[in-house]
Amino acid sequence: MKLVADSIKLHYEDNAVLKGADLNVDTGELVGLIGPNGAGKTSLLKIMANLIKADSGTVQLDERPLAQWSHKQLAKSMGYLAQGAPAHWPLKVERLVELGRLPHLETWQRAGKKDHAAVQLAMKQAEVEHLADRSVMNLSGGERLRVLIARMFATEPVVILADEPIAALDPYHQLHTMELLLDHCKRGGSGLVVMHDLNIAARFCHRLVLLHEGHVLCDGKPQEVLQPKLLAASYGIDAKLIETDSGLMVMPKARVST
Repeated sequence: MKLVADSIKLHYEDNAVLKGADLNVDTGELVGLIGPNGAGKTSLLKIMANLIKADSGTVQLDERPLAQWSHKQLAKSMGYLAQGAPAHWPLKVERLVELGRLPHLETWQRAGKKDHAAVQLAMKQAEVEHLADRSVMNLSGGERLRVLIARMFATEPVVILADEPIAALDPYHQLHTMELLLDHCKRGGSGLVVMHDLNIAARFCHRLVLLHEGHVLCDGKPQEVLQPKLLAASYGIDAKLIETDSGLMVMPKARVST
């Protein structure tokens, strides 16, 4: 199931946030969306998740414009993880994860055996089973993020769109989350993830898309995108690239003088 954004433009008041951005995610592919603060990453992700509307441009899922999909179809097909792991109600963890099954249920329909099995599997995947009876309001930021990752997997989406899915996690759970996303893609799904950790992005993502000032500066394999000239132009840093056994490593050395 391919997700394609073409010539996306978006303005907030007088500010041009996206200036004709193109991005595609193929079946089996984990794509990292990178770029400096304010580049338009979250806005592009939300447009591709059908959460906000672009001023112009199109987004297609499986060669059909999003407008031709029902909300229920999109909710089943795409899983979205918001930045910052927000939780506004004092629900128990297991109940919050169960909300991921709503797209599969009719109005007022209770969850069945299949739904409960999907919830338990998602909680096991995210390693939050021991938190099942805790209130989400009493969790740390990292624990809450893992619970929301479990909710996303409970939906059994084909395409995952995640905004900084590892930002609040410790190193163990950063690696574990990226392994879950990569495994999802290996099993026929796909994923688009906003990332700030360039080294983890380079290690796990099949392809990186570098967004800068509202347009795509480079789209390609990690070693093609994480070039010193491109990092200087976009992030304003002087960086050294190091090849390691685990893959490419980016070492920022200094800010680039302007």
